[in-house]
Amino acid sequence: MESMAPSGDMSRPHHIASVVPNRYPRWFTLSHIESQQCELASTMLTAAKGDVRRLETVLQSIQKNIHSSSHIFKLAQDAFKIATLMDSLPDITLLKVSLELGLQVFPLFIITTAEDKNLTLC
Repeated sequence: MESMAPSGDMSRPHHIASVVPNRYPRWFTLSHIESQQCELASTMLTAAKGDVRRLETVLQSIQKNIHSSSHIFKLAQDAFKIATLMDSLPDITLLKVSLELGLQVFPLFIITTAEDKNLTLC
């Protein structure tokens, strides 16, 4: 087993990777990945414009995998912008996706605001 090799054995490449310190802190890496995930989701919304089934799949994927309220809000804005481009009629399905994402963020915003102001929600 490779994991059983002595720690001083530098002849195998997997040991070199473990010796090199990570140049970015873990929180930065996670934040970067979440930002990239958000950009990918925005690109997927653009690609799915006009295709109801693909938009539903993208929406479900966003709702399942993106947890940051700021990223969800950005995606709601992106969906709205994509749906209302000047060169064509508004894409109703994409507008619905934008609304759905916006409504998903709204309770998160209310809870965060209440916590910031030490309010109790009923």
